[in-house]
Amino acid sequence: MTTAASWATRDTPHHTVAEVARYAGLSQSTIRRWLKLAGRTAPIRASHLDLMELAVAQAFLRAGCRWEAMRVLRGMLAKEFANARPFADVRMKDSAAWGNLIPDAIRDYGVALADTLASLDYSDNLAVRWYPRGRGNPVIVDARYGFGSPTVGGVNTWALAGRARGGGDVDIIAEEYDLTAEEVRAALEFEGVEEAES
Repeated sequence: MTTAASWATRDTPHHTVAEVARYAGLSQSTIRRWLKLAGRTAPIRASHLDLMELAVAQAFLRAGCRWEAMRVLRGMLAKEFANARPFADVRMKDSAAWGNLIPDAIRDYGVALADTLASLDYSDNLAVRWYPRGRGNPVIVDARYGFGSPTVGGVNTWALAGRARGGGDVDIIAEEYDLTAEEVRAALEFEGVEEAES
């Protein structure tokens, strides 16, 4: 169920560094470095908006962007957008809104962002939902569902993984949770759990 209260927690740091690293496919040291850049202090935990910004940051990092260049860009965009979370701002989707601000060293990374920005949905001009494996995969991370943990069809992926680890058959799990077998398989793949053999 979507509630205003659940979206209101979007900047409450409740994800552990290990969780965020797993969701984003980045190392824990990379996550810590990003969170320090975003002003988080010990104990370092990430909010939903941190995670949405990291989705964009990972695209820059994977394209070879250096930390210093990304820090400078984030600072420039924070001022331009008047938003402390510029990488989670819907205006990131419109390079015309910010493309002229970026230094030449970063200019070529816009192409790398296209897939990541296409994997985000927005509410109130901020990224609220992320499809971490792309829109063709049913796994989503949304502050309004499952406390911002990855879900499939409204069910936390960790719950489906736990059921499978307990020896559950994919078809039976799917029936129990009113999901398709493909949704359960996507959750298991996301959680790194192999399907039990029949």
